[in-house]
Amino acid sequence: MKKASVVLSIAIALLLLAIWIQNGTTSSYKKAASENSSSANQAATDQKGVAKPQPPSPKVAAWGILLQVMPRLVDPVAPNALGAAFRDLTLVDFAAKALESENNRERSPATDRITESLRQLKEQIAAFHTEEDDSDQAPPQTVKLGTIRRTCEELETIYESSVLDQARELAQRYRCPMHPDVLGIKGATCPKCGMPLETQVRLSPSDLVVTNAVFPKMVRAQIEIDTPLEVGVEAKGHLTLSWPEGDPVTLDDLSEVHTRKIHLLIIDGSFTDYHHEHPVPTEQPGHYDFAFTPRKPGSYLVWADVQPNFTGIQEYAMTVIPAATQEESLKITKDVLETTVEGLHYTIQFQNPVKAGEVAMGTLRVTQSDGSGFTQLEPVMGTFAHLVGFHENHITVLHIHPEITQTPAPGDHGGPDLHFRLFAPMPGFFRLFAQVQRDGVQQFAPFAVNVAPGKTPWIDQEPPHLH
Repeated sequence: MKKASVVLSIAIALLLLAIWIQNGTTSSYKKAASENSSSANQAATDQKGVAKPQPPSPKVAAWGILLQVMPRLVDPVAPNALGAAFRDLTLVDFAAKALESENNRERSPATDRITESLRQLKEQIAAFHTEEDDSDQAPPQTVKLGTIRRTCEELETIYESSVLDQARELAQRYRCPMHPDVLGIKGATCPKCGMPLETQVRLSPSDLVVTNAVFPKMVRAQIEIDTPLEVGVEAKGHLTLSWPEGDPVTLDDLSEVHTRKIHLLIIDGSFTDYHHEHPVPTEQPGHYDFAFTPRKPGSYLVWADVQPNFTGIQEYAMTVIPAATQEESLKITKDVLETTVEGLHYTIQFQNPVKAGEVAMGTLRVTQSDGSGFTQLEPVMGTFAHLVGFHENHITVLHIHPEITQTPAPGDHGGPDLHFRLFAPMPGFFRLFAQVQRDGVQQFAPFAVNVAPGKTPWIDQEPPHLH
């Protein structure tokens, strides 16, 4: 019965996701998301290869889901792949029910054949789940994933080509992992941050009800430490990542982004002491170890920067490392766009005013003490710099990468100028850190950026988690 409860939990989580996106938690979320998407999509039409997404019909969306899942319905199913198989079959079941609903509204020569094929498909999915309920290993071979896939393929032969052509186009879209509202062809450039559209859009039940919605966070993070935080003393932390239903999030569930599957962004309450760590998995699924040495008193804020395979959307799972000492307060200042760290001078220049909901083109320039450009920046996590910003609300995070034509190889060098795009979802004060590597040592250059209100509305907090 344990496996049955897992399946039920997955189905409930997906259903809640669809309901939440359809109805919205508040009218302000829906309005902000809609208007932000309209603005983003208008900008996207000016970028080659990036198209303004149009809401597909439920029938097209359902077939888009099936076309993405069908290639993954392969036998045999390894015991450690059962969770992924169940999630895929849950998607197939949602798509089948959507097609059934649409089919009941129409009358055509193919209606009866479609009804019978959908009934058979749903029975096969139910049988697969039932048989697995009695096994702790791979499911019995009376119902195979290949059988379910062939039923989908037979169903495909009944549907009109116009629906299937639209579904194939829908299933082959790519999105920016950092700005999931930006869609287009593979390799096109995101107009907000300059990253290539390299994450295939993984269709989900939410696509059956509405598009361009605010995406709820799917990953939960918790951290425990061995001893209380103490300035100057290494703290050993233990990170736990889980899905909404409580199952562990393993490395197999995550996509690699900039050479790592988990980026841990850690900072104190004054936004002074920033750490970028990469926890390592332990023997217990979903549990990861890391260490850092705090240089400031008080609690530390932590964001696990991850991209689940299931959604293909980059997200930040936030948590807090508590401390018995009092943290220093955040000091909001005017813009600070130049600083010197370990003999290198860092300057940021923006081509246009930095406003919420609008793209600001920027350049990070690195120079030596004599004013000459520094050209010996070394690759760090697949690029020559990482820019991470923390908003004064202590919730919102920006993770920005310079625009590059190709991933640098070991031994390559960059600088002095690194071009990037800053897209802030809301106005206010941001502490921005530029992370670079020189002579094998990473350095962090702090800046202060005040984002002005823009023409578009913003969402002033994270969407609520599903529980």
